[in-house]
Amino acid sequence: MDVRYYMMNDHQETNELIEKLISQPRQSSNTMLNSIDSMLRRHIFIEETILFPKLPPEMVEDVQYLEKEHGEVFKVLDSISSCVDERQLQKLLRELLDLLLEHNSYEESFIYDYYQNEEASTLTEFVSPPKQWKCRALADR
Repeated sequence: MDVRYYMMNDHQETNELIEKLISQPRQSSNTMLNSIDSMLRRHIFIEETILFPKLPPEMVEDVQYLEKEHGEVFKVLDSISSCVDERQLQKLLRELLDLLLEHNSYEESFIYDYYQNEEASTLTEFVSPPKQWKCRALADR
C-alpha cells in the first residue's frame, strides 16, 4: 500500500467514525471520541513530521495553509474533549467534520500525489505522537 492510499484511507475511516457519532448521538461514547482524537492527532503528526518536510520548496505556502488548518482541528478536538453537553458535542462534531472534509479534499487533490510511489509501511510504526506534541500552528503558544 502506498502512502497516498494509506493517508486517504485514514481520512475516510476518521470521517466515518465522526459521522457515526453524529447520526447516533445517544450511543456516543468516550471510547469513540478518544479514537477520533487519537486518530487525528496521529494523522497530523505523520503529515507534519514526515510528509510535509519532504515536499518541494515551492509548496511552502500550501503547507503553511494546511498547518494552520491543523491548528483549527486541534482547537476543535480540545473543545470536544472538555464538552459535557450532548447538543454542544454534536455541534462540535459537525464543525470538525466540515473542517476535515474541506481540509482532506485539499490534501488529497495534490499533496498526497507526491507519495503515491512510496511504501506506507514506514508510517504504520507510528502509533501516536509524543504526549506533549502539538501541531506547528499551536507549538509556539
